Amino acid sequence: MGSRVDVSGIQLETYDSIFGSSTTVRTEPLSNLKSYNIQLNDIVPFSEHTFKVVDDESMDKLVESIAVRGVMNPGIVRPLGNGKYEMISGHRRKRACEKLGFLQMPVYIISMSDDEAKICMVDSNLTQRDTILPSEKAKSYRMKFEAVKHQGTRRGGLTASIISEAYGDSMSTVKRFIKISYLNDKLLEMLDIGILGTETAYEIAFLRADYQEIVWMVINDI
Repeated sequence: MGSRVDVSGIQLETYDSIFGSSTTVRTEPLSNLKSYNIQLNDIVPFSEHTFKVVDDESMDKLVESIAVRGVMNPGIVRPLGNGKYEMISGHRRKRACEKLGFLQMPVYIISMSDDEAKICMVDSNLTQRDTILPSEKAKSYRMKFEAVKHQGTRRGGLTASIISEAYGDSMSTVKRFIKISYLNDKLLEMLDIGILGTETAYEIAFLRADYQEIVWMVINDI
């Protein structure tokens, strides 16, 4: 299936040159970049990936599509400098390739900082996935909010406004989901399966971690 890609001789694209900075807008399509076939064993998951990769009906459809047409949209990775690459966008496509027994998948190799990688991961998943769980939205909004603020380009209110405009939720909804991200994982799971409503989850998120645990125990009659 080919050898590993040596990036030492490749002129890597930077995040700003592709996606634009806070004051510029990308005009050239991502598809105009050169993609490379990378060994799946050389691609590691993004360390702070907030979206679940599940072998469900949606995954089955993706597997069927890739089996017929191949990976139409390359993933996005950044080089780690040790012959490995970190997957920023394309975790589900990688899983589908693994299920099909593929050894490689096409990717765009882009150099980016941690904050840029977080923003790219959130943007890619929130705009491409058909189904977004409440916990995934909450964690993603918070991750992008903190990454943009950390870059020093926006204040809190302006950052929430950016997220609101990008994904179609009101600023108040964005702020509520960011707060909901502070729930513990067990309560977030209850939110995802519908035991908790969004408003209830938001109110519980103001509680300390130990109080949240008590709430979880009360709900489950433990």
